[in-house]
Amino acid sequence: MCGCCKRAVGFIFVLVMLVSFYAGVVEAADAFGSHELFMSFSVSSLRRLNSTDRFVSGDTLVFRAECLLDGVYELKIYENSSVVFEVLGEVCNSSIEVYVPLYPPALNSGKAYTAVLYVYVFNYPMFGVYSADSEVYVFEVAGVETRLKVSGEYKSAFHILSLYANLMDVDGYPIANESLSFYLQFKDGETRLTDGWLPVGSAKTNASGIATLNVALNVPCEGYMVKACHERNDNFGFSESYGNIAVSSSSLEIFNLNIQCGTYLGNGVLTANGGNVTILVSSA
Repeated sequence: MCGCCKRAVGFIFVLVMLVSFYAGVVEAADAFGSHELFMSFSVSSLRRLNSTDRFVSGDTLVFRAECLLDGVYELKIYENSSVVFEVLGEVCNSSIEVYVPLYPPALNSGKAYTAVLYVYVFNYPMFGVYSADSEVYVFEVAGVETRLKVSGEYKSAFHILSLYANLMDVDGYPIANESLSFYLQFKDGETRLTDGWLPVGSAKTNASGIATLNVALNVPCEGYMVKACHERNDNFGFSESYGNIAVSSSSLEIFNLNIQCGTYLGNGVLTANGGNVTILVSSA
């Protein structure tokens, strides 16, 4: 092979190497760039299906997404620049589903929040690098009015009055971790043996919105009135209601015990002799 041919072959080889090197640099630079990893993204309410960006306290938001590949996700919810809710997890079968309860103290009514869902995929689009993508969702939480249904039974073998309360919002969904105060007035016919309302105590509902109050009674009077009160806060509204309880020598009957709002979870011990009343209360 002549010298000119050798030089031509060498030049072509160098040129091919330069082109290959340039292509590799471009591919590496592109690998470290941004990539669209989300195929779909949505946020919905478990309670109000038509809501899009305004939800009520006690509701639950469901973040759903379909991704291009499996990897790791991170959901952060911000109030201004502060993170108030955060959860990490794995993207399984290219799907993400995250449930976020709208309960204080993390998420309160009257405030706007920004949720950011991040996805990280490793070794994509080439080995040794990772890609990231994110979706942003802005929503607001509003307060809600409440109601309460109360029933009761008297356990004569133990001389215990048991009250059961179910705290709900106006749509009938249970409300957890809300406090209700209970008050009593003793009556002998139309005569009140106590001056004003006698506080029994307060406690909170459970996850099902159910609250129970147990009171041991030794009351030589014809009955008493009960009042339940739920104080308004940033998330749930105020309400109160009253009930009459009549006492007989053999049984205890409950009348008109329908508390519209409130919750109580606790155990009380109450005795009375004439007009003197002693109360010992312990909360579960």
